[in-house]
Amino acid sequence: MPYENHPLFSDPLPGNKLWRYIDFKKFESILSRNAPFFCRADKFSDPFEGAFPLKEVEYRQQWYENSNKKSGIQSNNEKKQKHCTFLANFHENRRKIILINCWHYNTTESDAMWRLYLKDNEGIAIQTIPEKIKACFDTNYRVNIGIVHYIDYQNGIFYDKQKFPHIGYNASTPFIHKRIYFKHEQEYRAILEIDTHDEINIFWENEEFSKGKMISIKVEKLIEKIIVSPNADNKFINKVKETVNKYGFDFKVSKSIMNEKPLF
Repeated sequence: MPYENHPLFSDPLPGNKLWRYIDFKKFESILSRNAPFFCRADKFSDPFEGAFPLKEVEYRQQWYENSNKKSGIQSNNEKKQKHCTFLANFHENRRKIILINCWHYNTTESDAMWRLYLKDNEGIAIQTIPEKIKACFDTNYRVNIGIVHYIDYQNGIFYDKQKFPHIGYNASTPFIHKRIYFKHEQEYRAILEIDTHDEINIFWENEEFSKGKMISIKVEKLIEKIIVSPNADNKFINKVKETVNKYGFDFKVSKSIMNEKPLF
């Protein structure tokens, strides 16, 4: 199974559903290709994807000195600086081989998410649960899945006694953390690493998309329900139902309840 359990990755609290808010074109692409799009970490709009908090970076020099001291090695500023530069370059370049597919977790659909991710009334929210997304992958890539933790990158660190009680270095840690400004996203993400021994730029030149990759799944195992945007008309709802049938699926399609008629 390509999904791989990982101690750093955790699920949202019970009762939460997973939601993927997308336009109709992306929705049909998932059904027709049996593959959602995974974006390269360095191609997201947030330049801090895969970055480290200030205090974590500052601690690298102290860690290097402590490590050498324990090993009886004499430390010097030139070697220490080379070590820190190497780590910075390693983590920045690694963003080119980390691919991410993002979901929103919530107990209900979200007006904010409809507004944030859809530019017109013809939108879709795919609803599922963690168990389904973990079971849907049909690929040789190992996939880790879990919630994103939101922290203060100027004053905070990755470790948190309750939310992220993991001590020590792991290269996956920065990809399941984001700045506190994005807390409203309540993100649940699937992450994989491209395994290539080729020069990475050449690898992407040979791919269908330069910003990421379509990853094979079994759609019937992923989707629990399909919700159509609150302001969609009946014509669009029927279009969604016809598209689902066209590709041989029988998912339940229903309109968002957010615009139900109020009672007084």
